[in-house]
Amino acid sequence: MKKLFTLGADPEFILENFNEELVCAGDYLSYDGAFGCDGHSAIAEIRPGTSTSPVELTCKIWKILKSGPSDIYNYKWKAGSYLHGEPIGGHIHFGVSHTNQLVRNLDLTILALSNIFDNKDQVEKRNNTSYGGPGGYDRKDYGFEYRSAGSYLINPALTLIHFTIGKLTILATDKTGELNSEDKMRDPKHFVTNFYKVLDKIPDDCVAGLNILQEVLHKKIDWAIDIKKTWAI
Repeated sequence: MKKLFTLGADPEFILENFNEELVCAGDYLSYDGAFGCDGHSAIAEIRPGTSTSPVELTCKIWKILKSGPSDIYNYKWKAGSYLHGEPIGGHIHFGVSHTNQLVRNLDLTILALSNIFDNKDQVEKRNNTSYGGPGGYDRKDYGFEYRSAGSYLINPALTLIHFTIGKLTILATDKTGELNSEDKMRDPKHFVTNFYKVLDKIPDDCVAGLNILQEVLHKKIDWAIDIKKTWAI
């Protein structure tokens, strides 16, 4: 039996006071730990470790979001792609060896989610930095980190969807190599159908994410919302 690969992540968000001014996360968070500060001290970062399950990884994030120092709960928390002049990331970690084909396929699927859900103005600004755009990855000891996504922490549904689509993309690539790169495949309605065609069975821990994706495809996301509300914190 083939060994299951792990998923991980280090999605970011910013703190904002009620005058809509950026609050430096580094004033409250250390640079290590599960609830920490990014290398850039303005940005907060969640580090849930690893799991083979998109559902479990999402639950780990929820638990960490509830465990921060008390002072930061006095501020608004905001996710997205570019806020207060800062690019915000939603990196996903894959415990498999990097290949150029894997990254190309993740661009076809994960970035398709961006085209549907993300704030277009924020995405454009982030892509004009050295931090965004397709094909972003870093090789790591555990495999590789996919870096092209903005921060999906806006709500648990979108977080679960990203992890689910990421896992299915790796499985589909392992089965078929190159995914269909026609323009229509950049629409999640089509690549979800393709997953069902390519894979003999959708893993049990990916079913919820696919079902939620179908439910929210045509719902508009309020990227200005305080994510403490959407995560019920």
